[in-house]
Amino acid sequence: MLENIGVAAYNGQVANLTKTAMARAVEIVSVEGRHAAWISDLGGRPPAPRAADPGADASSVLAALRGTGFVKVR
Repeated sequence: MLENIGVAAYNGQVANLTKTAMARAVEIVSVEGRHAAWISDLGGRPPAPRAADPGADASSVLAALRGTGFVKVR
């Protein structure tokens, strides 16, 4: 769940990144996506249920993090 939230956060901020930051973010988000797929596969769920992952805005990401119970966000 946390890996998927991370991917959504990166994808949601792509329009706000500079060209340099985008190049670095693409490297990170591709690895996060692989992690999410691997964890889903280990859990018996489809590793890539859709062709592209949607982005999420900051408030949606914070709400998702709060909803996990794993992370406390102020």
